Amino acid sequence: MAIIVVALIGASPLSVAALSGSILLSNLPEAAGGAKEMSKNDNSKKKVLMFWIGIALILSASALLGYWAIIY
Repeated sequence: MAIIVVALIGASPLSVAALSGSILLSNLPEAAGGAKEMSKNDNSKKKVLMFWIGIALILSASALLGYWAIIY
């Protein structure tokens, strides 16, 4: 993981976007499977959606904090 961070320090915005997109696409099937299992276990669709939105917000905030920690 540290190697990716070091490589991205001098990377162009397009390279960062390409890496982010590939990570999203590679993890999407796993997330969809997890959401399907959560729905099968008597969780409402709203609860499952709110869970994944919460996870996305937490991970986004963590990424921003990590970025700011590296820059400053």
